[in-house]
Amino acid sequence: MDILKASTDWAKAELWSNGFFALFGVVFLVASLLFWSRGETDMAKAFVLPMFVAGVLMLILGGGLFYGTWKSLTGFAPAIAEDGAGFVAS
Repeated sequence: MDILKASTDWAKAELWSNGFFALFGVVFLVASLLFWSRGETDMAKAFVLPMFVAGVLMLILGGGLFYGTWKSLTGFAPAIAEDGAGFVAS
């Protein structure tokens, strides 16, 4: 098995899942805004702040994980070319 291909495939799959995590954060923000604008009951109005906070946190975490994985993905090829044994060990 080629270690570079396995590492690259793993990082691409992680990018995919991190993108979905950030997308769910956006969905939570939109739902929060809809509860705020369209909510007529007290229960609907009670969901505005918790959903907004959850959406912001999910967006921050998803974006941060996406960025970190993207940076490591771009560093795989140079790292294995520089020190293949060290790359496998790490």
